[in-house]
Formats: sequence, C-alpha cells, structure tokens
Amino acid sequence: MPTIDQLQPVVVASDDDLLPVSQSGTTRNVSRSQLLAGTQPALSLTPGLIGRASPGLGPPEAITIGSGLTLQQGTLSGSPRYSAASLVRSTSVSLTDLVPTWQNGEDRAISVRTLLSASGAEVSSQIARASVGSARRLGDWLSDAVPVEAFGAHGDGVTDDTTAFNAAIASGRPLLLGPRVYCINGQWDVQASSVLIGTAGQTTVRRISQAGGGAWINVTAPNFISVGVVFDAGSLPGDSWGVMIGKTCRETTIRDCRFVNATGTALGSGLIIQARDRGTDHRDSHAITSCVFQNNERHGVWVQAVSGVVISDCVASDNSAFGICLDFNDPLFAQAVSQSQVINCRCFRNSRGISIGNYNETNGEPPRWGLDHPDAIDIVVSGNCCAANSAYGIAVSGNRINVSDNQIIIDDASGSACGILCNASMTTIAENTVVGPGQFGIDAGGSSCLWLQSNLIVNCAIGVNAGGSNRVQIARNRLVSNKRAITIFQIETDGAGRNFGISCQDIWIEDNLISVDEGGGGIFLFDGPERISISGNRFLSSFESVLPNLCWAKTDAVNVRSNSWNGQTTIDVAGDTNAGVTRLVLSDVLDGAVVAASTTKVDAILTSHQLALAGQVSFVRVTNGGSGYSQARVLIAGAGQGASAAVYLRDGVVVGIALVAGGSGYDPSTTSAAIIGDGAGAALQPFVGLPVPRDRRVTLRCLGSVHLSQSIAAGNNWNWTRSDITAAAGSEVVLQGIDGAWQAMSFANIDYVQPGGDGSVSLRSSKGDLSLVPGKGGGVRVRSDAEQAGFLTCFGRGSPEGVLAAPPGSDFRNLDGGVGTTLWLKRTGNDSSGWFPIA
Repeated sequence: MPTIDQLQPVVVASDDDLLPVSQSGTTRNVSRSQLLAGTQPALSLTPGLIGRASPGLGPPEAITIGSGLTLQQGTLSGSPRYSAASLVRSTSVSLTDLVPTWQNGEDRAISVRTLLSASGAEVSSQIARASVGSARRLGDWLSDAVPVEAFGAHGDGVTDDTTAFNAAIASGRPLLLGPRVYCINGQWDVQASSVLIGTAGQTTVRRISQAGGGAWINVTAPNFISVGVVFDAGSLPGDSWGVMIGKTCRETTIRDCRFVNATGTALGSGLIIQARDRGTDHRDSHAITSCVFQNNERHGVWVQAVSGVVISDCVASDNSAFGICLDFNDPLFAQAVSQSQVINCRCFRNSRGISIGNYNETNGEPPRWGLDHPDAIDIVVSGNCCAANSAYGIAVSGNRINVSDNQIIIDDASGSACGILCNASMTTIAENTVVGPGQFGIDAGGSSCLWLQSNLIVNCAIGVNAGGSNRVQIARNRLVSNKRAITIFQIETDGAGRNFGISCQDIWIEDNLISVDEGGGGIFLFDGPERISISGNRFLSSFESVLPNLCWAKTDAVNVRSNSWNGQTTIDVAGDTNAGVTRLVLSDVLDGAVVAASTTKVDAILTSHQLALAGQVSFVRVTNGGSGYSQARVLIAGAGQGASAAVYLRDGVVVGIALVAGGSGYDPSTTSAAIIGDGAGAALQPFVGLPVPRDRRVTLRCLGSVHLSQSIAAGNNWNWTRSDITAAAGSEVVLQGIDGAWQAMSFANIDYVQPGGDGSVSLRSSKGDLSLVPGKGGGVRVRSDAEQAGFLTCFGRGSPEGVLAAPPGSDFRNLDGGVGTTLWLKRTGNDSSGWFPIA
C-alpha cells in the first residue's frame, strides 16, 4: 500500500472531499466539511487589542484601551492614573467640587466643603498667597489678626458691641474689623495694648450713647495702633472728647482713620493726645498719618503737652475751632508741646487751619501777651496747604518754630481773614505762599529773633506786619499787589487793644521785591520804631503816582539806602518856590536825585513826607516810662491844634505812645507832650514834622550850577563852613543826615576851589576874605616840585632873629610895627639866624 507522501496531490480541495480517519478502531472516511465543523473561519484583523465583549459564541470584537494604558509594538503597558498637568484647568473652586482621596485601600471622592470642615484638619503649615504680597503659611496669616465677630460682635450699626470688643482686646491679638458699623458707647476704656485693623473708609466705630462726660474712647494702654477705622462720635448732645490718647500711652500709630462729629464747645475735639509733664523722660512716639478730622465742634486733632508727635498727610476740614492744634495752657508753665511736626497736611474751612502754641504768657484770663512762657518748642510746620479758614491759615507762637514751604489761600471776600500769624522767638517763616484777599499775609507782631524770608504774599491789605517786634529780618520776600507791603508799629496790640509790651527795634527790611498797584504803598513805619534798616529793596509799579507812598517812615531812627524803583536809584527833581523859599523835594526811599538845570538856587531840601507832615506831630517817643500807672493819657501842648495820642501801659510803666491824629500848625521849638495819670516819672518827646534820619545819605547830581543857601529858616543845608555852597554843572553833592538835618559831606565847589582846566587851580571865596590859617608857630610855605623846601611867609610879634627857623628867601611881618622893624627877610642859613629888617 502506498504511503501518503506517495499519493498524487489534489489539485483543488472542496468540502465534499473525503479524508481517512480512525474511529473506534475502524478506519472510516470523513468529509472536509465534517472535519472543520465547529472551528472558526480564518480571521482578518487590524492592529490593536481584540477579544469578545459580547456573551456567547461569535466573531472577535475590538477592545479599546482605557486611560493610563498604552499598546505599543504588541506590548500593553500601564501608567499612573492621571497627570495633573494633563487635566483641564479650573478657574475657580466651589465648596461642592470633589477632591480625590485614598480611603481604606480604595479611591474615594470628597467635597471641598467636607474637606475644609473636617474636625482636626491641620492646614496651618500650608502656603497661601494674598492678592498682593508674598506667599505665607496659613498659620502665619491666621496669627496676624482675629475678627472681632469671633468674640460676638455684630457690626450691624445697632447692637452695642462694647463687650465683644473688650473680650477681643483681652485676647491680646490684633483685631480685624470688617466693612461694617460697630456700635461702641462711651466711655470705652482701652487699657491693654491694642491693634485695630479696618477697611479704610468702610469700617466705622460709632457712638450711639454716652454715660457721663469725659472721653468717648479713652486709651490708657502703653501702645495703640489703629488702621482704616472711622471713629464717628455721633454728634451727640453734651460736651465730651472724641478719642483720647491718655498720658500713659507712649506709642501710637494711627493711619487711614477718620475722626468726626465730636461735640461740645470745650471738649468736642475729634482726636486728643493728652498732656504729659515736661520734666518726665520724653521718648514718646505718636505717628498720625493719612487721617481725616472733620465736623468736630472744637478741634480736629488736639496735641497737648507731649513730644515726638508727627502729623503727616492728613486732612482737617470743617471743624469749628482749629483743624490741627498743638498747644497746652499750663498756668504753672511746666508743660509744653515739643519736638513735633505737622507736614504735608490739608486744612480748610476751619477757624484756624493749623495752630501751634499760644501767645498768652500767663495761660490765664484775661490774657497777657508775651514770649516769656512758650507753650510750643521745637516745632516744624512744613509743606501744608491751608485754604478758606475763617481766621488764620497757620498761627504759631512759641520758641524755635520752623514754618516753611506752606501754601495758604485766604479766599475771604470780607478781607478779615489772614494767612500766617506769628508771635514767636527764634523762629523762621520761609518759602511760604500766601494768596488773598485777606487782612494780613503774614502778621508777625510781638516776635523776637524772627527770620521772615523768601515768602510770596499776594493781594492782602497788609503783606507783612512786624510791629511791636525786635530783631526781625524781613528779607528776599516777594510782595505783590498788597495795599501796604510792610507795616511796622512801635507797639503792637491785639484786636481788643491789649498791647504786647514789646518796644519795636532792630528790624532789617532788605532785598525784598515789592510790586505796588495804583493806590497802594510800600513800607510804613509808625510811632517811632527804632534802629530800622531799609536797604536793597526793589520797588516795581506801572503808576508813577505811587512813588511818594513807597516809604512812610515816621521815625528818626531809620537807615534808608540802596533801594530802587523800576530799576532806578534816582528821581528827577526841580526847585519848587513857595512863599519865597525854593525847595527840592526828594524821595523818602531813593538815594539820589537829578537836579534840573533850571534850578539855580535851593533854600531847603525836604523829602515828600517831610513836606506832607510839616506842622504836624508825627510821633511821640517815650524817654522815661515812669512807674505806678494804672491809667494815663497824653497831653500835647503847643501853638498848633488837633494832635492826640493814646498811651500803652505795661505793669504800671508807659511802654509806648500811639499817635491818633497829627493835628496842624505845630512848631518844633514850642511843642511839648506829657503824661497825665496816677503814676509818676513818665517823660515824652514829641516830634513835629519828620527829622532827617540819622546817617541817611542822598546824592544830588546837578545838571546845572546849583546854589545851596544856608537858610536859618530851613536849617537843613549846612556844611562844615556853615555857609552857602555852589555846585558846578555836572558835579555831585553828597548829603548826610546829622543831628536831624542835612549836611554836605562832599562836593565840587567853585566857590572855594576852581580848577582852571589847564592844570591850574584857583582858591577863592564867594565873598569877603580868603584866609590862610597855619597852626601856632607855623607859616605859609610856598614850594614847587623843583624846590621842595620853598620859602615861608610868617608873621608874629617882635624880631624873628634867633627865634624863627626858616630857609633863605622867607619873610616875616612884625605885627607890632615900627620903623625898620616891620618887614624882615631871611638871607642866609636854615636856622633862626640870618634875618635882616628891610622896612
């Protein structure tokens, strides 16, 4: 039997073809279809994972690969469940969002709400970041402050939250106040160091009621910090402080807070820093920054006798008294505010914008004005803007105060308000701008050792007043369009007539720019202030009519020099004849005058105000104050009429006289003044007209020949010869005030010395003899460049032989006369011999 491999191969196979099989030991046949029954047909598969997901028999089915698995080159691999970077980012998180967790070996999901509220969850070490700033641990954030609501506060504007605030402060933690209204009724005592943190402009602490007087909030803790809180005193009836920082509170930081609606004409201030004893250790630190003080019935902020206070970048408005006040009236003079600053603040619609110290030297009533007991020492007031305050923008009194770089807008249509009031010593008022209309730009009466420099003052009735002051320098200021630029009174008073007790002297008015409008004036001195210097000032005006008003000096003690008007130091003058007297009328402020060529004779030289005040009493000087006066009046006697004056008394002494009216028709030689009163010893000296100021110099530039007459009636054209002067055309005469009259100090005078123009010169007199007067024992020596010894012309009595030494050629006249002994000539030698009589 052939083997299988010996059989012929089948060309085509079909299901009917038979194949041999062994079945139960018997050889049988089976068709191909029977043999393949129950097997799968051939499969055509795409790459990937295949299987069968459907139940029962059937063809293979494609199986997808889930998240975290990959099939690559026939290998199925696993990866982490998810990658955070591959997830879709969420822009916000809500409490219902789910967070995956691993719990008991299984993946679970938990809501954000459940996660955050889980008891015992420790998240303090987690890092969080605020909307601004650096990332910090949650525990650090939570330790910064605690909300006062955690202690039971409601913040609903109705419920009294005082108890909750007390509990919160007792915790020793900073308090976080929300944008709500918290009610705290008075008096609330803050005894523990506290930090209140609110939302600026939105967090309000308000008073609804007050039990008794005193302070609404009384801080006695060593330290107090408040940020972003509105302290609303509620405009309650009665009289009480707003927020009081007590004397035991040594360190305070108050920022972005508001203090409003405190009431009471005595206590109704918004914020008060209570007085401490001056003698204690002053290491206080009180910083008040970017705060608002508004609508308080007294002061916005009142700093009493403490040191180390800085008020900066604050606003004080609509307070009935002062916006910012640094002052304390201690009748024992042991307390004062010191070493403090008010800088870069805005104060408007108060009575005074900023008020430092008090000029009341007794700190009692009625007030007594003076500098003996200053209430403010070492204070800086700088960079502030004060507008529309009804009395003063800034008022300062005390010792060592710096007022600089401030802007004051008076804005008072009535003209009664003022810019800066200064009654101080060792003080600087510099680089300030004051704009009217107002009464005073800077009122510095009653000051001592004051530097008033480089200020701009515009459109006030009086630009600068320094009356009743001493040792004051008014320099380099710009005074524009004021009715009067500068006024100086011998004695200064307040609005009620109380005098300051200081006699005015030593005032320097130098290098100022003074612009004068029509009808305006420059510098005015009244009632005889002493030792006044007016020098180097530049007067500007488009109106020639103001020239006589550039300087009114009713005193005999003023030095006027080196001033100019519209860039000129001289004015043109011509002789004016009145009642047979020809006079030159000079400026009271300029150093020179150009005398017209038509002026050939001058009998008198006057300034415009000497002319205007002729026959009037110009001022009355106190030469002895006497003692024991409680009342006094002035009696002015003489040929004139109408003069009157008022008396200023201080401690029983006559300290000054204020002229009320000058009268007319008075003669200097017959006018007298006396004090009539209940004291004794006072003596007065009246001045009729204006004397020539001592040492004042004026230069006359003569365009033509001018004859200055020595007039007994005028009494003011003297020179050392006590005779007339003739000034040649083109020459100058320098006059100086000496003993109340003009005296010529230098001149080119053709009456005495006449240059010939060819090198020759003539000595002459205008009338009478020309005298040569050698000293006793001397003679008149005639010599030349070639003969230095020359010869002597001598005279005496008797013979010169053996008596008078002279060179040969000299002569001698014997005043005793006699034939052959009257005229002598020197023939030989240089000694006393060799004399021979010749007649």
